Amino acid sequence: MHVTGQHLFQTTPAQIAKALTNPQALARCIPKCTGLSGSLSEGFAFEMHHKVGPVPINLKGNILVREEKPDDHYIVSITGSNKITGTLECTVALVLEAAEAGTELSYTLESDSTIVENLFGRKRISHFVQTGIRHFMDRLESHILFEPV
Repeated sequence: MHVTGQHLFQTTPAQIAKALTNPQALARCIPKCTGLSGSLSEGFAFEMHHKVGPVPINLKGNILVREEKPDDHYIVSITGSNKITGTLECTVALVLEAAEAGTELSYTLESDSTIVENLFGRKRISHFVQTGIRHFMDRLESHILFEPV
């Protein structure tokens, strides 16, 4: 699966970077996250409880920042597993760029989602991922605007 997009934030790259590297902010921004612990340097452990159609997906995993240049870009590996799909892995590249109206955050998500697509269908999984990203960006924006770190 290959997903790209961008979101315009009415703030500075530094404010977005602060929120992206703060465990409490991340826990509030990740949809259906029920627990997140750890640090930027050691990585974060997370738990999330979703539903794909009628099927509950309880996912436990890790978020590891593989590369970072604060206020510019981050490359993140996310690994999660559950009883239904086994282990899922993806890489997300986040690029922050100052724009006239604030900061544009561009993202690229790469994942081998063959098992999940076979279980639930490509269209349903694509919709699920797109919706999750949109909710993450909206929550991140709300956090930055109303609860600055």
